[in-house]
Amino acid sequence: MRIATFNIQHGAAADGGVGTPVELVEACQGLDADLLALQEVDRGVSRTGRADQVAEVAEALGMTYTFGAARKLDGGDYGNALLVRGDLADVRVLALERRFRTEPRCIVTATATIDGVAYAVGVTHLGVDNALARHQLMQTFDAMAGTPRPRIVLGDFNLHPDEVLPTTTAEGYDLVLSAPTFPNLEPKVQIDYAALGGLVARDVEVISTRISDHRALVVDVAGS
Repeated sequence: MRIATFNIQHGAAADGGVGTPVELVEACQGLDADLLALQEVDRGVSRTGRADQVAEVAEALGMTYTFGAARKLDGGDYGNALLVRGDLADVRVLALERRFRTEPRCIVTATATIDGVAYAVGVTHLGVDNALARHQLMQTFDAMAGTPRPRIVLGDFNLHPDEVLPTTTAEGYDLVLSAPTFPNLEPKVQIDYAALGGLVARDVEVISTRISDHRALVVDVAGS
């Protein structure tokens, strides 16, 4: 199975300009993922023409999807999405702790069934404040506690690998380390991750597209 996580920056162009819906679809299509986690997704927001970005991507790729709003923005919603070539059930959207004036964040959890195998999946986007992001990372894994393996946690953690690895290891996950994912045009650090519980990474790739300030992380996984 091929999984991917991609902070799409609401489909903005990689050079900082205005991206197009076609470029967003093409970028996601090029990842060729069976399970795709997206962050910074707009739904009904004025800056992106009131589009439902995840619905447009899902329709073009023939995938099932769910969206979790982290906050209201310009008359619409902004948050995380999960798309799969299969079925979704047990969907939950949980707010993560925030501090005064910090941007609201959330985690979307679901059971994704692909080719007859059920996976517990979490998709999140943590805050830019380092201490808060580390606390939200613990909340993310708490949200997955008790779900059956195999488990997959995907997202933009806004943390360096040495800050993420101790938590994922303690929680019984294998963290997928990769080439830098941010910023897109001149990547310097990995802040986008896949954490696997009961699965093994067979191949890892970081893909630059024409949209976003992030590169996408793509991982081919198999049962452990």
